[in-house]
This record gives sequence, structure tokens and C-alpha cells, in this order.
Amino acid sequence: MSDIEGTETTVIVVVRTAGRGFGLPAAVVERVFAAVEITPIPEAPAAVAGAINIHGAILPVIDLRQRLGYGPSPPSLSAKLVVVQGPVRPLALLVEAVDRLVELPRQAIAGMAELVPGARLLDGIAAVSQQLIFLYDVAAFLSPGDNHSLEAALGRLAP
Repeated sequence: MSDIEGTETTVIVVVRTAGRGFGLPAAVVERVFAAVEITPIPEAPAAVAGAINIHGAILPVIDLRQRLGYGPSPPSLSAKLVVVQGPVRPLALLVEAVDRLVELPRQAIAGMAELVPGARLLDGIAAVSQQLIFLYDVAAFLSPGDNHSLEAALGRLAP
């Protein structure tokens, strides 16, 4: 929530998955590129589709569709990977599309704590071009237990 609470406006990257729009804080987005082949990671958490190698760095790939409960993403030549700074390491989020950047006034964002208590993945919700966009807390995509399981699975891959 710090991305939303501390400023008069916040900039979000609107992505699409499962036919819906979702917002990510632009401050944590490092880059966007076309999806590449994803290598599965044995014993990784369910939302982790696998890993990719970007300039020698191994990045776990979170299937946003799977993480949000819509089932695994179908194969697609138009899919995108959004690299974000996660709580432990950079992560790549698999999405259907990246729509645009949007700057929102802080008062246009309804906090989720008052709307849906216990919605741990969500920072807020906002209306953008007559569409509701859920704003996600990237740090909450993986629980501490998921982060531990992921690091252990990645450790088993190391030579």
C-alpha cells in the first residue's frame, strides 16, 4: 500500500489476464517483453510457471492467471512477461497483454481493507475508462512459505 498511500497520484501499469484488467504499481515494474520459453521448476509453488534466463539472471515466472485463481494461462504467441521487483528477488509475471500506463489521483483509489477485509493480494480498486481495475500488491503474490519453497526449488537446480 505504500505505493498508493504516500503520494497525491500513483502510476499503474494496466495488464490483462483472464480477459480482465489488473493494475501493478509502475514503481516496481522493471521491463516488459514478449513471452519466451519457460522452463518448469520441479517442486515450485503452483502459481510458478517456471523460470527464464534474462542476460544470465534466472527469474521465476508467476502465471498471473493461475495465481488469481483463473487456471493456467493457455499457450499464446502474444503473451507478455512483466519483470517486477518482488519481495525477495525480481519476478516475471506472465500476462496476456500490457495495455497502458495510467496516472490516478490517490482519492480515485478505494482501499481494499475497507471494501474486502482479508484481500491480501489487493492494494485497491479504481475506475479507469469506465472499467474497474484491481490494483495488486506485488509483494503479496507469493506468501513467505511460497517464497521459501521457490528458493529451495531454485537451489536444487543450481549446479
